[in-house]
Amino acid sequence: MTRIKFPLCLAALALLLSAAMILPAKADVSFLEAALYFLTAIEPTQGDTVNGSKIILARYPIVAYLVDDKPCAVRIRTTTQPYTIWQMDFCKITYYQWSSGTWIFVGEPNAFCKGRWNRNEDYSGAIERIASPMFGRAMCGVGDGATGQLAFIGITDISDFIELGYKSHSRSQPRLMQSFKYIEMLLTPAEQRKPY
Repeated sequence: MTRIKFPLCLAALALLLSAAMILPAKADVSFLEAALYFLTAIEPTQGDTVNGSKIILARYPIVAYLVDDKPCAVRIRTTTQPYTIWQMDFCKITYYQWSSGTWIFVGEPNAFCKGRWNRNEDYSGAIERIASPMFGRAMCGVGDGATGQLAFIGITDISDFIELGYKSHSRSQPRLMQSFKYIEMLLTPAEQRKPY
């Protein structure tokens, strides 16, 4: 009897593992959570709504969500006027470096874009078209770098996205880089990941 149960347990375990590998929802949540932390230094906590494609924060007027046609992109937007929206396409980051006490991330001109618009809803169209005429066009990049567009500066956090009336806190540069490395790992196909 023991010999029969053991192979059945192995078969059941193999089925569970293969099912877990097929279902991408956990990876999506992990990617979205890491991206939200990377952009704002905020992590979801109890009371926040988290699913495979969206995070709604209860503490702050922020929603983070995936962009359907861009598997590497995450958008965060405010739910209070004027509606600010940011988008980071992590596949368009070409390199990063340590500079003046913070990490800087350089990439293609539209690796990071931001704008404001006049509706409180998830927007899934091209980020460059979202801005309301009263707020001007969406802007991409932070500035020109030596070898590309400066996309993101590591000292950025939630206080740069919504007005808190104060600088929220000193951003942990090691945790920022950990979140970025985790995002890179999630976006790299398993067969291409290196063990070092």
